[in-house]
Amino acid sequence: MSVEPAPQRRPSARIEGSSHRPATGSVRPRVAIYAVDQDARKTRSKGIYNYTRNLIRQFARLPDPGFELTLLLSKSNSADLLPPERPPWISAHVADGTFGRGVQRIFADHVLVNFLAVRLHLNLIHFPKGWLPIVIPRRLHVVATLNDAIPAFYRRRYPKVDPWRFRYFAWQTARTLRRANVILTISQASANQLADLDGGKTSTIRVIPDAPGLNLPDPLPAAGGRREGILVLGSLAPHKQTRTTLQLIHAWAEARSTDVKVTVVGLERLPSQWNISCRHMTLRVLGRVSDSLLTEEFQKARAVVLLSEIEGFGMPALESYALGTPVCYRAIPALVELLRDAPGRWDGRDDQTFLRALDEALALSPARIDAIRRRLLATYSWERCARTTVAEYRRALGLEPRPSKLGA
Repeated sequence: MSVEPAPQRRPSARIEGSSHRPATGSVRPRVAIYAVDQDARKTRSKGIYNYTRNLIRQFARLPDPGFELTLLLSKSNSADLLPPERPPWISAHVADGTFGRGVQRIFADHVLVNFLAVRLHLNLIHFPKGWLPIVIPRRLHVVATLNDAIPAFYRRRYPKVDPWRFRYFAWQTARTLRRANVILTISQASANQLADLDGGKTSTIRVIPDAPGLNLPDPLPAAGGRREGILVLGSLAPHKQTRTTLQLIHAWAEARSTDVKVTVVGLERLPSQWNISCRHMTLRVLGRVSDSLLTEEFQKARAVVLLSEIEGFGMPALESYALGTPVCYRAIPALVELLRDAPGRWDGRDDQTFLRALDEALALSPARIDAIRRRLLATYSWERCARTTVAEYRRALGLEPRPSKLGA
């Protein structure tokens, strides 16, 4: 396994982890973001990939934080994850190969990362996926982002679904909660989920919300206008409740005696055993789509329907409102935290309450949609995410005092 420098995009950017020394000559702490195992073509979670990419891009716009940052990437992701321009305190190492799945990923996550930590004399590594190597080098500070407690949820709620995979990731979640110096998570709802898994311990958990993962157009599209149909982000994962979502939309169309176009992204086809009726409902199934096409689908829809049983944050709801589209959503903690009192909330009880929730979302005026959008985009920004993340790095390194409570 060879490790080679990334192509230098800017003369001032350093490669091979070269040290940046201030005028005093003292050696600055060395921090790394571990993204060797991320591959946009193979990932099951595009949200984590977008989080890593956007966080790195925002880091490149910040002032010097008092440490060096090395991006640990692979040849399969470096062209996308490296910012076009980066300051002198950011450098990159690119591992030769792809490590998104299988044996290659296990090797990278448990062997290669430690080799790089020792070779580059790292003081701290941030793991955006949250999973830590089995052995952690001594004196290495570890920051991990855990987006949710879904692996543990599956072991309780769906024990027969991919049991070995979810057993592994539930074990990894528990290890991360025990071993990481700092846990970053993306909502108070996910912080509470993780604290419950860790016996109520909250001392290492910090809430640093995400921002829209998609590249938003500038200017943002107007709310309302000529839109049609309903958008569903489809998945075979049981907790996403895609089958139930389509059945409820069909029930709404039947009850309202109206024809509705429904676009499903993320699935190549609907399983035949779902037995979804198409009376009053025209289905358009697009499969896995690019970010740009997903952005277009958000902008074309009258509403997005999100009925997941559990989420750590609810990124599609944020992106939908950012693009001027209201959301009909299940009242789970993460979405209630994000959307607050936005109309379109379904209590999860029965068809009738869903019909009213979807009616509410579809009836939202452009002015109300825009007001919700302004509130969300003022609260959830990548600049805020990056600055608070840098502050956590500095606290973990002993450069700043640490807050004492959950979510601070």
